[in-house]
Amino acid sequence: MGDDDPKSGIPENAISFEEAFEQVFDVACPDAKELRRALDAAGPTVPETYNEETWLAACEAWDIARHEVWEIFKSELVYCLDGTLIAYLEGERLKRGYWEAQEFSDNVHESIYFRPHQFGEWLKRFTGQKSNAGRKPKIDPVKMKKFIFATMDDEGPFDPQVKEWNGIERLAEKIRERFGVAEAISKRWANKYYSDWKASKQGS
Repeated sequence: MGDDDPKSGIPENAISFEEAFEQVFDVACPDAKELRRALDAAGPTVPETYNEETWLAACEAWDIARHEVWEIFKSELVYCLDGTLIAYLEGERLKRGYWEAQEFSDNVHESIYFRPHQFGEWLKRFTGQKSNAGRKPKIDPVKMKKFIFATMDDEGPFDPQVKEWNGIERLAEKIRERFGVAEAISKRWANKYYSDWKASKQGS
């Protein structure tokens, strides 16, 4: 995108937020290629192989991975200590407070960009950190569902009068303790499988 693109406001040769996020996703998500292949193979655009259950599972895995990487990238944007990860909007540097208030949404930051040299330096360091850290364990949705169902069976329905078990945030806390995921990810898992657990109890 260049200077002749009035909608983007992104200077020529700059790296758009979308482009930057895709690069970070490829580095931070060890299953990025596998997830992309699964989406392509299972999608409704390929009628001969389309299966709705497989497609929905691929979409869910993709969505969870994107949220996980967003939490990592957001943390870097807020706390980057070496000062190389700097995002710009209309020529002005975005401050930490902007990112602290942001939630995940693919491609929502369409006018935000990075300067190639700065971003390249940061990405090189970030890639080295990820390589040294090794492969991040992949969360099995089946294990997560079993954990949430077992926790809800043990603790019972939420009780507003009980501080330690007064809402779904308490379930999310237990997920974070058990699996070590980010807050936003724990809430997504909690909401998803709490609804399933609640539905399983109806009429029983």
